[in-house]
Amino acid sequence: MYIHIGENKMILSSEIIALIDKKTFEHDEANQAMLLDSNRVENIAGKVYKSIVITNDKIYLSPFTTHTIKKRFSLYFHEQY
Repeated sequence: MYIHIGENKMILSSEIIALIDKKTFEHDEANQAMLLDSNRVENIAGKVYKSIVITNDKIYLSPFTTHTIKKRFSLYFHEQY
């Protein structure tokens, strides 16, 4: 199943490793250093992002909150069962 994470970007739900709130992520210097790796980071939020979606290949900065993405994810599973 594909999940819309913002700005016309869809990723396979099976590719998601972690979904982290921006406020939680910002408190660690190692996390900030990871965001400087521009080869892996794709900012699909424009200037202001609300969450970080981590996959094997990329780190996406999403304009959606973690709550919104989790809700979309859970709606799919609710329909399946």
